Amino acid sequence: MRRRIIRHMMLLTLFTMVVLAAVILPRVTATFETQAYGALKNAAGVLSALWEPSEDVPATLYAAYTANRSVRITWIAPDGSVLYDSNANPAEMENHADRAEVIQAIREAEGRDSRLSSTLNRRTYYYALRLTDGSVLRVSETRQTALGALLALIPMLVIAFILVMALGVVTAGKLTALLIRPIDSIDLEHPVENDVYEELTPLLARLQAQNLRIEAQLHDLEAHSRAFGTITENMAEGLIMLAGDGMVLSVNRSAAKLFDIKPDRAISGHYMALTRDLSVHDAVKLALCGGKADARLKRDGRIYQLLANPVLAEGMASGAILLLLDVTAHEQAEETRREFSANISHELKTPLTSIAGYAEMLAAGMVRPEDIPEAAGKIYDEACRMITLIEDILALSKLDEGQAPTQREPVALLSLARHAASLLADAAQAQAVLVTVEGVDETVIGVRSVLEEMLFNLMENSIKYNKPGGKVTVRVTRTNEGVSVIVADTGVGIAPEHQERVFERFYRVDKSHSRATGGTGLGLSIVKHGAMLHGANVTLKSKADKGTEIEVKFLL
Repeated sequence: MRRRIIRHMMLLTLFTMVVLAAVILPRVTATFETQAYGALKNAAGVLSALWEPSEDVPATLYAAYTANRSVRITWIAPDGSVLYDSNANPAEMENHADRAEVIQAIREAEGRDSRLSSTLNRRTYYYALRLTDGSVLRVSETRQTALGALLALIPMLVIAFILVMALGVVTAGKLTALLIRPIDSIDLEHPVENDVYEELTPLLARLQAQNLRIEAQLHDLEAHSRAFGTITENMAEGLIMLAGDGMVLSVNRSAAKLFDIKPDRAISGHYMALTRDLSVHDAVKLALCGGKADARLKRDGRIYQLLANPVLAEGMASGAILLLLDVTAHEQAEETRREFSANISHELKTPLTSIAGYAEMLAAGMVRPEDIPEAAGKIYDEACRMITLIEDILALSKLDEGQAPTQREPVALLSLARHAASLLADAAQAQAVLVTVEGVDETVIGVRSVLEEMLFNLMENSIKYNKPGGKVTVRVTRTNEGVSVIVADTGVGIAPEHQERVFERFYRVDKSHSRATGGTGLGLSIVKHGAMLHGANVTLKSKADKGTEIEVKFLL
């Protein structure tokens, strides 16, 4: 504040001096001119009263009048030639007929003019008087201008300016201290009880109101904190909150029991101190980078799922929330289903192959002609459907058990999608469905066969469950988060109550329709497990009778 006051005082002083100079200088100049012309007019009047047209008179008059004076006398003939000059030889002087004061005197009996000298601080004033014989008597005098007088005063003005600035600095310091002292002594806890400037009363009133709002908000926060603590401490699931740097902010009772730690010792520590499980570390790292991840933990014969989600603030991860769910029962059910899938695959593959061979024999004419078309067609179609079922079950089992091919390579998703579309061209034509593949040819590192199976199943489902004349659009796009493959159709859609379960094995929204179209109920489950193999996310958007859109996002 002190600097601002000093700066403003300097500017104000400088502005005042400039304004004064601008106002006074024209008035002083006018005064200078009035005085100069008045003196010259008096001199011309005295000289003209004593004037007699003889050659000796000018010299006599000049000697008598101009003693100790700076006035110059010039006698000019009507034609402009100089007859006499007190300072120069008339014969060497040029004709003065074009001088403004001479022209004006001849025309109006008197004339005046002024001209600057070689320097800006001197000006010569001329006064001309027409005599009775038509000649012109001109008197002139060179004086200092008002500007010259002002320039001569500049050293004194600079000294005065410096003195004023020094006084301003001292005054500003004292004034600032005087202004700030009452403000520094304000009691912010009780603003309205301070005795300060009247101008600060509105500010103090706002501070008082703000204090009341802050106090109310603190009470609310404390109440919410107590409620949140009560809820989290009584949760069966483990809950851990992390800061953006990985430091533990909160651990509930269930999480502390799971990791066999004391909550008060875990808080303010790093998350890596909770467990040495690398899968947990990887999931947390991904969440702290803005992604979503999950991991599995086995503790004391139980299986837990760790869900790591980022806390986003303005699009940036500022922390993470870890939720630990006991999924032992779910894992056991999955294990039972996997065993069933493996068993049924081995049990049914051989007879189903025989059924397919028998159907081929029927189609070849080895049965009565009248029974061949219907019987052979049904047996063959059913056999093919069951073989497809077994192949899907085997593929899913391999994904579950980690037996899928692990050799990864760069895979161009757009080219892969076009290849899958070509394989389904006949099915799309039979359903009168238009399949379009578009986007950018982005590359991801993955297992080609698994990725191809995923795209094939997504596109096959979109064709099977579409409407005649419908469309299937496959788009490959890139975002800041990664590369996405989006398969959208105009089909029958999926009701909200079924959307969370369509990725489960053998789950069918419409079992009769699935049987008619040859569906096995494993296509989307294979997609989900293939996405998990590649660390990708699968999202579904659908409306009944409006169509379905499934996005597989491969995170960078």
